[in-house]
Amino acid sequence: MQTDQNDMASEIKQRPRALQSNAKNRPVGRIFIDIVIFISIAFVILFIWKEGWVWIDSNIKSADLKLQTDEGARGTFGDKFGAINALFSGLAFAGIIATILLQRRELFLQRKDLEEQNRTFRHQRFENSFFQLLSLHSKTISQLEVNGRLQQDAFKYFTEKLKGSSHTFAAFQPISHLTPEQRHRIKATNALDAEMHSNLSAAELNTLTSSIEKAPGCVSEYFDESFDFHQNLIKVAYLKTHEISNNGFSHYFRNLYHVYRFLDEAENLTNDEKKKYSRIIRAQLSNEELLATLYNCLAPKTAHQEFGFPKMLRLVRDYDILQNIDHRSVLHPIHLRMIKEIKLEAA
Repeated sequence: MQTDQNDMASEIKQRPRALQSNAKNRPVGRIFIDIVIFISIAFVILFIWKEGWVWIDSNIKSADLKLQTDEGARGTFGDKFGAINALFSGLAFAGIIATILLQRRELFLQRKDLEEQNRTFRHQRFENSFFQLLSLHSKTISQLEVNGRLQQDAFKYFTEKLKGSSHTFAAFQPISHLTPEQRHRIKATNALDAEMHSNLSAAELNTLTSSIEKAPGCVSEYFDESFDFHQNLIKVAYLKTHEISNNGFSHYFRNLYHVYRFLDEAENLTNDEKKKYSRIIRAQLSNEELLATLYNCLAPKTAHQEFGFPKMLRLVRDYDILQNIDHRSVLHPIHLRMIKEIKLEAA
């Protein structure tokens, strides 16, 4: 990841240099061409002017126009071309108009170059800030410690405590790993049979058996797909987990939120560019982080605490942050539907 960031940063630094090089070289080339053209035109005009006088002196005689002197004949000959002055004046005016149009085009091209340079500089500034935020996010994870559990192990601790916050929550994941037919059988009998054992691990069997014994209604509650019911369950479970972990994850979630918010508010990026940078962030998130983020997004704020609902949830939807989450790790299938369908309050 660090190598990719360095390569991208190196490429970004080279862009403005290339633009500056082009901006310097092109005007020098244009000036040289303009000087050559000016000298060529001046030479042609002087040549025509000189040769014109030579031709008139050599060919216009008094006998040709029936005048007494050669000078008079040449004057009469020149008067005949007085009307041509108007033509040349018109051509000169047309040349001025053409010059103005060329200058206008030149200014337009220069303005485009400046806009491209400004866009590149803004893009470079964004990427510098973006990768600095990513680096800070990685540092936050490396320094994360919750009740003696470090880094990614701390997130496993978070999900363990979330599952164990109530017998209902503890039963949800094992039940979701059963087949639909087995789920309806356990709902009817409120007991496990031998066929169900093959679908569950030993730990899941113990958890589900214990939950049914201590909270018999947990199986029927699994079939309640009301968003309000599940959000209340998540709120209670999340608050308990939050207290047990001594608010150890608050800094992590705030930092992740601000990384995505910074990306979302970048005005100089297209939607496709934002999605590209979103994929870079998403690639850094482990499944444990995604699972913790999911329940943070579904936990509504309380009088004293503000969690990820609804602000972070909007970003999760817009940038499909949970795209790579392992569905089997989610406590209840309805929770993924809630991420997509639950109504957002005014953020």
